[in-house]
Amino acid sequence: MAGTGQIDGTVTNRTGGAVVGATVTLVDAQTNITRTATTNDAGRYVFASVVPGFYNLTISKAGFRVARFSQQEIQVGSTRTVNATLEIGSTTETVEVTATSADLQSMNERQKGWRFRASPFVVDRNASFQSG
Repeated sequence: MAGTGQIDGTVTNRTGGAVVGATVTLVDAQTNITRTATTNDAGRYVFASVVPGFYNLTISKAGFRVARFSQQEIQVGSTRTVNATLEIGSTTETVEVTATSADLQSMNERQKGWRFRASPFVVDRNASFQSG
């Protein structure tokens, strides 16, 4: 369709295997119009003929944490690729990524649990602190 763009990507697990049957939801940030796709046998999804604008993308599958990508800009004639690596966990746990002016191409949360590293300290869900 003329005057539209596309958003696509691949959903994998931590070992690089395809996540088959993940639900990918695309929501227009301005109108709240929702489109849904399911990943195929290769973990791929595609939303074609996407009206230009900003979109929020959610990827979920039972047994994995939910991945959310906010403010993904779609422009006329462009394809935005949003790949996700899902981590094993409860679907009530969410990994959220907000786009900046730089193109966001993929999300790969490498830390397990609630552990975040910000030099010079390490903070984990057990509230222990270590100097880096």
